[in-house]
Amino acid sequence: MSTNKSKAMLSNVTVYLKRDGNIEVTYNNVTADKFREVMNNSMPSYTNTELIYGYMKRLENVTKEYLDDLEKLL
Repeated sequence: MSTNKSKAMLSNVTVYLKRDGNIEVTYNNVTADKFREVMNNSMPSYTNTELIYGYMKRLENVTKEYLDDLEKLL
C-alpha cells in the first residue's frame, strides 16, 4: 500500500498513448488477500475490513475482464 498515511492506493489502471502511437496499459494494485492480511495484522479492530475485501475481490474480477478485453483490442 502507499506510504501516504492519509490514504492508500488500492487499485489503479492507466492507459497511455505513447509517442510511437502504441497503447501502454499499467495495472497496479494491492490484492484483496494482501489487504485483508495487512488489516487483520495491523488493525484487527477495523470493522470494514471484510466489506472492503469483498469490494476489492469484485474489483479484481472486473479489472481482469477489462484488461483481457483491452488485450483483445490491441
